[in-house]
Amino acid sequence: MFSPDRFGESSTNPPRQEQVKPLLVQEQANYKGNWWLTQLDRLNNPTIRKQLIDLWESNENYLQENGTKEYVGAGAELKDPKTGETVWLIEELGIPKHEEIYKTNPYKALTREEIESQIQEAIDREAAFTPIDFDETRSGSSNMPIGYRKNHVEPFSRNNIHHPSKRVSLIGVQEDEMIPNQNAERVMSLVEAHEKGHSFRTLHRSPYLGSLFDKGFDFPASDRYLDTWGPSELIERMAQLKNYFGMKGDEKFTPQHLEYARQHYLKDVGLDNNMEEFFQGITPEKEFAFLKLMNSIGI
Repeated sequence: MFSPDRFGESSTNPPRQEQVKPLLVQEQANYKGNWWLTQLDRLNNPTIRKQLIDLWESNENYLQENGTKEYVGAGAELKDPKTGETVWLIEELGIPKHEEIYKTNPYKALTREEIESQIQEAIDREAAFTPIDFDETRSGSSNMPIGYRKNHVEPFSRNNIHHPSKRVSLIGVQEDEMIPNQNAERVMSLVEAHEKGHSFRTLHRSPYLGSLFDKGFDFPASDRYLDTWGPSELIERMAQLKNYFGMKGDEKFTPQHLEYARQHYLKDVGLDNNMEEFFQGITPEKEFAFLKLMNSIGI
């Protein structure tokens, strides 16, 4: 037998645990902390890391099975195979459509261990420094001298190192009417997170990724958002939404998060970077698939 203690509770009972009430969506939103550090926390979460590696591995296996497409150039005017006549792009103006010629190259997929190692190396590198300067001898989208990439790095190189560079410094230093002064520091961390995100998500563009992301977005043909930017840019904007809510682990991005972001993100953040078009591409018919992507591909 046991006797109650002087507070009327059994001395053998474990102490009561205070339950932490989950934050409401509106309480999570408009996160004021550093977006890059928030994103870095997510990448170090085992669930998020595994999701990213799974996505990368699936894409690598697709490319090994199907090869990569290399653009060779525009050939002669496209001919109708039945009649042999020229197919006109804008017939009334007499502008012929030129056939784009590609060749298929064999591809050797990275192993899962190689993918994981590459991601970790990129994270370690990007966590160590943030180059912010006006050095015009360096590219605005990769951390290497202008011309180096063309002359020394193979097409679709996995060694392309993105960084904020002039884009961060310009946003942070110049007076920009789109960015309220109180938001300048956060906007800089937004751009830093976006550009560094490219560095550890250097997936090759492929029909596999195209079809996967086409399930979650519906852009008008005239916009060509998906075709022009591809999954890479869509992923980084999806990451912006998680950063906006201060998600540091494998928290679920819900329909409530999406609806709140539609109404408040642009006003709160003060920097569009095509986020208005991004939201428009998530149509009611695509919302379910979009949310599935948000919670399954390691963003």
